[in-house]
Amino acid sequence: MLTGGLIGAGAAARFHAEGVASQSGGGGCFKGVWDADSEAAQALGQRFGIAVADSLERILDDEDVDFVDICTPSSSHREYVERAAEAAKHIFCEKPLALTVRDAEAMVEVCKNVGVCLGVGMVTRYLPQYRLIHQLIRSGNIGEVAVVHASRCARQPAGAGNWYHRPQLSGGVVVDLLIDDIDFCQWCFGRIEKVFCIGAMGREDIGDYALLLCGFGSGVIAHLEGSWAEGDGFYTRFEAAGDSGLLEYDSRRSRPFVVQKRGREAESADAGIAESSTVVNPFYAELSDFAALVEMGRPMQVSVEDALSALRVALTAKRSYTERAPLVLR
Repeated sequence: MLTGGLIGAGAAARFHAEGVASQSGGGGCFKGVWDADSEAAQALGQRFGIAVADSLERILDDEDVDFVDICTPSSSHREYVERAAEAAKHIFCEKPLALTVRDAEAMVEVCKNVGVCLGVGMVTRYLPQYRLIHQLIRSGNIGEVAVVHASRCARQPAGAGNWYHRPQLSGGVVVDLLIDDIDFCQWCFGRIEKVFCIGAMGREDIGDYALLLCGFGSGVIAHLEGSWAEGDGFYTRFEAAGDSGLLEYDSRRSRPFVVQKRGREAESADAGIAESSTVVNPFYAELSDFAALVEMGRPMQVSVEDALSALRVALTAKRSYTERAPLVLR
């Protein structure tokens, strides 16, 4: 794998380092880590055996570093992507790519002009559970899908300086959390053309909650629920109703998959992930996918265009919430 430098030492950086360590038995592909919070960088570096850089330039100027993995608050992504591109480093950036389409497009353009690869860390497509959902849907296991309901619910994270609680830094629950389900559903059903968002956002007392009603060009209707109002823990649900059956997934169940065919008893589909879920860590999988893009030019499972499309939907949903009206994607 390529040699990388971690920019940021928060939760996302820890997940990435853990993913690599799960396959390599150590820090793996990361040579160095830098964070404005030197204590956070020291803690992550010590845990995974990664050298701690005393400045961002120390990583960007290192000729042995092939790429940087940007795991900083979302509002800072453009700054670090542009600085890394100027240093001729390939770039893997956590989602969302940016908090505005203008910033995201500028980031894509600068990487294109400099000639470096840009990947976006939208890990849901690499999770074995969601890969199985995609496989069951695309294989016609439940027939032609008409209605979908997906939930992604957690206690609101904090982050350094409580940045998740500040929409101008995180984008809020729709842009930071629900963007995963937006991207996954577009992978399964094509582009979203209309969106309407209701919820309770910007409330410090309960945490953000959003419910999106999405209309796809394919005719599918999806209800996407995102919550930072849970008391504790994290769970996801996904239901798809087709003309020949119903697919249900709930991460809280001991056997999370159920497929109900019309006129037949419900069956578990968990055997489909029994082996794959223990083989490849999804964060390692997406970084390996990025490495293949850099080294062989092989397109990633989630393209930059996919990430941009999901961001456009998420931002349109936020505008729908503010304007209290359904909106058509431009």
